[in-house]
Amino acid sequence: MFAYLVWRWLLGADFDFVETRYFGRWPFALGQSWVAWGEFFGELFGASPLTRSYLLVELIGGAAGLATSLWYWRRDRALALYGLVTMGVIFTSGAVLGLHRYALALPALFLAPAEWGRSPVVDRLWTLASCLGLAVLTISFSFGFWAG
Repeated sequence: MFAYLVWRWLLGADFDFVETRYFGRWPFALGQSWVAWGEFFGELFGASPLTRSYLLVELIGGAAGLATSLWYWRRDRALALYGLVTMGVIFTSGAVLGLHRYALALPALFLAPAEWGRSPVVDRLWTLASCLGLAVLTISFSFGFWAG
């Protein structure tokens, strides 16, 4: 808590400026989030295949963060609760793009697949899915999307 307060005092204003002015994000922007999610799904079903693939990466990243946090509830409620609260803030931040980057802050997103990876089948599937996701982000970047 002390570290957060020091960070907030030193860099918080600059961080808030960038997040709100450039990315259109702020905590619990429910109205703006409702509009952003509506636009997201409208674009998802009516966009070009490249845009659709990038938006699916966003959606899958958010779903993976939510699913692993829920799955981790039985094992470690503190980490699961942290993940669920974090996902709540992410889903209501006023913007959808970048969702998968913010979900990378969830410990359960890494701990759950590590446990599942004890099975060779799951390990191979996870490796394949990770490689395919990296390929989608690489192709998206080369066509002018943000690097993700």
